[in-house]
Amino acid sequence: MKKPAGALKARFGLEHRLWERLKKDGLRGRGFLLACSGGADSVALVRAFAAVQAKKNLRVAHLHHGPGGAGAFRDEARQFVRDLARDLDLAFVEAHHGGEILRGEAACRDFRRQWLERWREEFAMDAVVTAHHAEDLLETRLIRLVRGTGPGGLRAIPVWRAPWYRPFLGFSPDELRGYLEKINQSWCEDPSNQDPRFLRNWLRQNWLPALEAYRPGSKGALGRSLEDVAASVPKISLPVRSASRSWAVRRAEWETWSPGERLQQLAVGLRHAGVANFTRGQLEEIHRRLDKNQKDYSFQLAGCVWTVGAEQIQARLVVAPLK
Repeated sequence: MKKPAGALKARFGLEHRLWERLKKDGLRGRGFLLACSGGADSVALVRAFAAVQAKKNLRVAHLHHGPGGAGAFRDEARQFVRDLARDLDLAFVEAHHGGEILRGEAACRDFRRQWLERWREEFAMDAVVTAHHAEDLLETRLIRLVRGTGPGGLRAIPVWRAPWYRPFLGFSPDELRGYLEKINQSWCEDPSNQDPRFLRNWLRQNWLPALEAYRPGSKGALGRSLEDVAASVPKISLPVRSASRSWAVRRAEWETWSPGERLQQLAVGLRHAGVANFTRGQLEEIHRRLDKNQKDYSFQLAGCVWTVGAEQIQARLVVAPLK
């Protein structure tokens, strides 16, 4: 494993901060599967890890989302990441979606997540590393507030929740791009990131820049304020032990909760099952369907199959097969 020397520390502060982050989290020397789309953030992730970790402990992973409006860009990005891994002498793995066109952010995210989890197990890596940064966290919290998913949604993205590791949450996108410019490293720009029809893109390109222009420093202050609010939100423990991609609660306990407590528990349960994007309306519809006197029934909603028995209510994530 390589330690940043004094000159390297002075020139490339991002690499040193990553080294310190790994030390703090007790992850130095572990095996990392580095998710890389070819965009600036994930390219900075690959370059920084290659600078501070032994290459034998790293593997670069790329997911091609298949044909669609951005098909030509996706081919270009795949070749770019292949070349990046080769130039850095890093192991590389990729998958290409060959089924129906993936539509929407959630479908693409689920496709990536399934393959990354499979590869982590196949290659016995300790963590899957993604390049989420501070503004990703801010945008995610704002989106969840808009969707009305409850106070638990403010907790958003953790730095380390095995096997997922996000060491750049304390970095801004400007810092990541500045690092790439210092080392003369190019990256790919995804044209879909410019489409304002997506709420995340509209926040990133319109609302947040307008807020920052009107009151400089607002983005940072808003991010810190939401972080403080998130820290004050009490954590709700799961009522019963739950398996991966599922959540369950005893029906007798469910009956003791108020409607507000039930909605909050449903939000916790969906996240535990692996559903990241859901709305207040979906929570209320699930609650309505669960408020019955029937003993045994099931239904599908918000990406989960809900099974209700005499003793237990369970939600299990619907996982599409890998293609």
